[in-house]
Amino acid sequence: MEDLDLRNLEGLRIGLAGGSSPLGQDVREELIARGAEVVVFSRSFDSGSTSYDRIQTSGLTSLVNMVGGHRIARPDSSHKEILHFGTWLADQAVVAKIPLVHISSGSAGLNETSVGPLQQGFGRSSGNMDYRLAKKCLELYHQQLRRNMNSQIADLRLYSFAGPNFLKSADYLVPNLFRAVRSKSRIYVGGDDFVRCYSGREEIVDAIAISISSGFSAVTDIFSSMPSRKFEILESLRRTYDLDFSITHSTNAVEEYRGKPSSDLVGFFPRKSIDVINDAFELALNG
Repeated sequence: MEDLDLRNLEGLRIGLAGGSSPLGQDVREELIARGAEVVVFSRSFDSGSTSYDRIQTSGLTSLVNMVGGHRIARPDSSHKEILHFGTWLADQAVVAKIPLVHISSGSAGLNETSVGPLQQGFGRSSGNMDYRLAKKCLELYHQQLRRNMNSQIADLRLYSFAGPNFLKSADYLVPNLFRAVRSKSRIYVGGDDFVRCYSGREEIVDAIAISISSGFSAVTDIFSSMPSRKFEILESLRRTYDLDFSITHSTNAVEEYRGKPSSDLVGFFPRKSIDVINDAFELALNG
């Protein structure tokens, strides 16, 4: 672990599930830039992607699951699909005897005793499933595999993300601000002055590399070294890009992230949230 060079990932052949999404594209580009070989698995058979049935024959050294990794608006029924796919992919990693890194959106906010569907076949009956419940069930399934099969599975909880591909395609606050900057249009921002921890593609790839190389096999949050308030983000973009915005109303931010460790990953040193956002804007606008 002490000899790990996070900037040089040559020799790693990483299978990336969900690599065709905007978030996945950012992570794929960063992995390749550091020398890793990346095999993108997809059900949509996008150009350059590989079918999931070839996981066992692709010569992978590790597997990363980013399917449903960053929560977006979708029918609740698809959360159950994310759970079922996640358990299947975990089984594939166990059979192949390779590490699995699962990246998901935020913490589940549920305790183990409240997760009924885990004891009910993961809720395979008809009906919808809440995202938090699907996420917690999958984390508990990973826990079972770690305990019963001695599998190396890392659950990395990502909170907010900013990367050049993500900014151009997603529908969140910061991507919407990016579109306003690019089109030089005025944007109206409402809601509370919340605090968010933003990670970039560098942070995610650092966390993946550390998890794989160190044998990390547990659940951990990926916090930035310093979160940012919404108003801090707006002011920074106004100064740098002359962002034209107005706020309909704002309340004091909840300081829920400040003072927390960035992660349990030894050697993980993330950037400040505002630096992640500014770097992503520069790449998206000029890259």
